[in-house]
Amino acid sequence: MKVKKQNHEVIVMLAIVCTMLFSISLVYALSKIPEENFVKKMFSTQTKFEQFSSFTEAYTELGIQESEFLSKKINWQTTRGEISLAISDLKPVSNLPEIQKYLENFMTSTPLFTKVKILLVGQEIPYTLSFDEAAVKAAFSAVGQGKKNAYYAWENGLKIHDEQIGIGVNSAKVESQISSYFQTFEAPETASAEFTNSDPEITKADLETYLPTATQLAAKTIALRDDKGRTWPVKLSDHAEWILPSGIESEGFTTFIGNEISPEISSEAMPVNIIQNADNTITFEGSARNGVEINLDETLSKFIDTLSGTGASMDIITDIIEPQITVSDSLKELEITDLVSVGYSTLRGSPANRIHNITYGLKKFNGIIIAAGEEFSFTKTLGPVDAAHGWLPELVIKGDDTIPEYGGGLCQVSTTMYRAALYGGLPITSRINHSYAVSYYAYPYGYGLDATVYVPNPDMRFINDTGASILVQSYVEGSDAYYVFYGKNDGRYVSMEGPFAYAYNNNTEQVTEYTDTLAPGVRQLKEYAHTGFQVDWYRSVFNADGLIRIPREIIHSFYEARPAKYLEGSAGATL
Repeated sequence: MKVKKQNHEVIVMLAIVCTMLFSISLVYALSKIPEENFVKKMFSTQTKFEQFSSFTEAYTELGIQESEFLSKKINWQTTRGEISLAISDLKPVSNLPEIQKYLENFMTSTPLFTKVKILLVGQEIPYTLSFDEAAVKAAFSAVGQGKKNAYYAWENGLKIHDEQIGIGVNSAKVESQISSYFQTFEAPETASAEFTNSDPEITKADLETYLPTATQLAAKTIALRDDKGRTWPVKLSDHAEWILPSGIESEGFTTFIGNEISPEISSEAMPVNIIQNADNTITFEGSARNGVEINLDETLSKFIDTLSGTGASMDIITDIIEPQITVSDSLKELEITDLVSVGYSTLRGSPANRIHNITYGLKKFNGIIIAAGEEFSFTKTLGPVDAAHGWLPELVIKGDDTIPEYGGGLCQVSTTMYRAALYGGLPITSRINHSYAVSYYAYPYGYGLDATVYVPNPDMRFINDTGASILVQSYVEGSDAYYVFYGKNDGRYVSMEGPFAYAYNNNTEQVTEYTDTLAPGVRQLKEYAHTGFQVDWYRSVFNADGLIRIPREIIHSFYEARPAKYLEGSAGATL
């Protein structure tokens, strides 16, 4: 019995060994089968490929045949006339690149079972064309007719233009025809193309029914407003074609926004790299800015809501694109990782000494860190303002006069910082406006967002309540002044309403100052008259969850009316 069992085991082992040897031999044999055998099995319907011995020859020939096929012209017969088009005019795209990639890897990557199956039953490579429906329709457009909806136009009143039925090629059928020709690379000289009709969605009858309401809408003008107070009046009579029974035609509205407003508002996000050096000084590589993009859908929705009400203006809805901010590890420990806010003003028209003082003043604040919970004082941080500390004389408002003093122009530095704190949603603890309205501070927001300073008082102060440190970047770029606050963005956001100006008044009195610097009786204008008025802004600060952080607060500015001032040569003047 033992002998029989051993013989059985030997037989089983021999069978396994033989099977393994057969499998190895089969794998080896298949690995030695030339590409030529597979080419014939994979292109069985393409008899012209039987002559090729490699995949490279096969797909190269396919490319040649495809190119010749696409260059062929077909005279298409349609119910609207004849049109001659090269097949390439329909912009078809083949899958030849995918075929080439598959064949290049076939011998090394295809499983053994698949290779055996191909050798036994063959495998036809799917060689196809794909089409862009719009390209096919465009190719036949010369003998078609575009579909047009009925629409309103303002022609000394609201008029209705008739609709037009669309007549165009049945693109699916033409694509099917071309695909069938592609299988043999043969195309007829003449073929029929089916055309179909498409009805417009809006007819003259629809617009006639809606005409009374449309006439009311066409009489409206809506001012679109951005966060800098700039406005773009949209007079509906100039865009009567937007008016639809269902609302406002989105394509026309969004095209207008894209062409007329978006270039003025939209911007790319600007990155910054901030390095804290070994001596704790700060190096800024760049200056961060949020990118801005108009939210077309929400702006259109708000425009429609505004039209249905009694309002004559609306805010443009924008989305913020956050910049990339890279900081040293030491700054990360202070949670200085985000863009908090930006303050901006312009120096345009400033004399040389004023520009010097503003540029010099901004450098005093560049790189400072405001600790969490700290009440920041502008004048305390600024330090002495005199010739010994690098300041130049320039005009300042002092009492009832405007005279040269060291540091003239510093109020632009404080005003720009005030705006960064204001739009950053930080609590403002001290700020007063200038005695009279100064044109430098009217751009870009309008009057009422200036902050005058004079060491030690008046001061501009605010509290850093973000829960993390704030790093300040301040500089002049071209004719513009900037403050950029970096820190922890806790998601708060600010709503600003204004400016609301009122109570305009003028002081018509003329003030004359006598001087020995002019000839007797000669008058010279020293200072223009300034119109007096008051301005109100309203600020609300919200947490990320929409809950109120700082309730709606009024920012009030009272600008005095100042008389014109003249210099006149005194009677005893000698020049």
